[in-house]
Parts: sequence; C-alpha cells; structure tokens
Amino acid sequence: MPLSRKSLFAILGMLVWIFLTWRLFPHIRDTFQNGESLLENLSFNLLAIAVLLIPINYGIEAIKWYYLVFRKTNNGYWPAYKSVLSGMALGILTPNRIGEPFARALMAPCGNYLTTAAAALICSFSQQAATLLFGILGMITIANKYNSTSANLLWFIGIGAILLALSLSLLLLSPSLLKWTANHHFTQRVKKSMANLELFTIKQVATVLVLSFIRYSIFLAQYIFVLYAFGCNLAILQAASAVACIFLVGSIIPLPAVIDIGVKISLAMLFLGSTRNNEEVAAAASTTIWIMNIAIPALTGTIFVISSPFIRKKQSI
Repeated sequence: MPLSRKSLFAILGMLVWIFLTWRLFPHIRDTFQNGESLLENLSFNLLAIAVLLIPINYGIEAIKWYYLVFRKTNNGYWPAYKSVLSGMALGILTPNRIGEPFARALMAPCGNYLTTAAAALICSFSQQAATLLFGILGMITIANKYNSTSANLLWFIGIGAILLALSLSLLLLSPSLLKWTANHHFTQRVKKSMANLELFTIKQVATVLVLSFIRYSIFLAQYIFVLYAFGCNLAILQAASAVACIFLVGSIIPLPAVIDIGVKISLAMLFLGSTRNNEEVAAAASTTIWIMNIAIPALTGTIFVISSPFIRKKQSI
C-alpha cells in the first residue's frame, strides 16, 4: 500500500530531526571543549537579544509570504508563519535550500501551486539580492583595510556584483522581462512557475525587496550580538563586513543546510579569526547562529509539516 502524503511528510520530518541531531552534537563538542573561557565570559544579555531576534527574523519572512499569498485567502498571519518554517524544514534537504520555495508552496492554502511557487521565488530572489549586495560591500570594506591591491580588484568585482544585484532586482520588478528570460533559459516546469510572476504587481515586489533588506539587517545584527556575547574584540564595522562576507560565500557554496555547519564554521574562522581568541569566538558564534537560524526553525517546522492542514495533492495550473 503506497504511503500517503501525510505519512511521507512525517517520515521526512523525523529524518530532519535525526540528521540535525547527528550533525549538531559533534560540532558543539568540538567548538566548546577547548573554549571554557568563552562560556565563562559569555554575555547572556547579548545572547538573549540574539535569541529574541529569531522569531523577528522569520516573522519578517512570514510578512512577505502573507503579503503575497495568505492575504488573498481567509487565513491569517500565523498560518503564513507556520508555512515559512514548514518550507524550511523540507528545503534544508536541498543544496543551498533551493527547494525551499517549492516546499513552502506545498504548505500554502489550496490554490494554484505554480502561482504560490512564483511568490516563494520572489521572496527567495529578493533575499539573495540583499545578500549579494551587502556581501560585496563587506568584501570591499575588508580589502580596503588590509590590502590596497586586492582592494582595487574587489572594487572592480564589487561594481560588477552590485550591477548583478540591481539586475536581479530589475528582473523581480519587471515580471514581463523575467518571463522572457524564463522562456529562453529555463525548463518547462520553471517557465510555467515564472509565468505566474506577472500576477504580482511592481508595488508588491518592491515591498518584498524592502522587507528582504530589513530582514538582512536583522540577521546581520543577530550575528554581531552573538559575536560580542562570546567576547569578539573586532570593531563593529569590521565584524559586520566579515559577517556579510560569510553570508555571501555561504550562499554560493551548493551544500544542503543540514550538512553545511562545518563550512559555516570554516568561513567564520576565515573572515573573523584574525587572532587565536577570535578563531574560537568565530567558531562558537557560527555554531550558535546555525542552531538559532537553521536547527531550531527547521525542527519547529517539522512539527508544523506533520500537523499542517494545507498538505494536499498537487493541483493543475
């Protein structure tokens, strides 16, 4: 007897829990076993502020999702919030969470699946535009501080990347242009999904872009709070620039979020570990951020996946 969709999602949810647990504990052990001083000097006030930013972080993403999808239904903001976390729980199994928009669409209220997927793509692309723009600005700032030669090169690369970010924003703000691009460069499935982008107005997309930049500032601030909670001694501009670089490079490496914690720690030590103390701080902060922004939301999302009333059969266009 074939498994029902509900049972399949329940199994996937349990696999996420098991895999996250298996990946998480070794890194926690390795990070803190030689860093007792980090825990002794830990600022619980700063860490508490970072924890409080978790629901705000995903709350802003839920506002975007509610604005594009749930506002048109009789469902309120809370179902949109649960849908975001549910999509993340399933999306972390894919490289760079590229499956998250489509997984999130599965958890949305009944309606046209491809239209909902198009809304999820708008949310995802707009967030990537913010990551790209601020990541390049962070690299330029770091290069200017340490090496004028590499700074000149990064300025050149940075201008190109900023133009790329602006081009991505232009595509989002021009549904007809994005549809034309999809018709020439993507598969039939993606073409159908992107064709539904024309249903969203420029005002809607611009609003989502603004919310994406606000959300970026939230998780940038969250990372900085965690760094200083563990005793980071970098200037705030240097720390912010390094974190922006971590986000940028991390978004490029095609690894599923459930296994990229080691990469995130390595990137943190690369951009933040100017001293031995900062290496330990970077590793501890990166592990903590991964728990806050990946593990906790994903584990919460699996509960919503199993109990969601919106799991349904795929609908036609």
